[in-house]
Amino acid sequence: MQTLFRNPLAGPFLIGITPGASFGIALVTLLGYALFPDSTGWAVPSLPVAALLGAGLVMMSSEHYTLERTGLVIFIFGAGAIIVGLIRMLLENL
Repeated sequence: MQTLFRNPLAGPFLIGITPGASFGIALVTLLGYALFPDSTGWAVPSLPVAALLGAGLVMMSSEHYTLERTGLVIFIFGAGAIIVGLIRMLLENL
């Protein structure tokens, strides 16, 4: 990331890894406990998989913008804001 953007302060939030992983974990945690309240043995092992899938979805959706750094940053900031909004909606409604 730091070499792609030529910025030593670039982090995972800049390309959408953090919001995507957070959304995957929130979705599995909240919906899993809402649908299956008695079974908690599957929840902890499934969280890394959910984080990987959430981050992967954001990365795959931004694949079109990989050649243009400016377009990539604008797309990811927009997608990150939408994902944070979805997480807040999940937390407030369940």
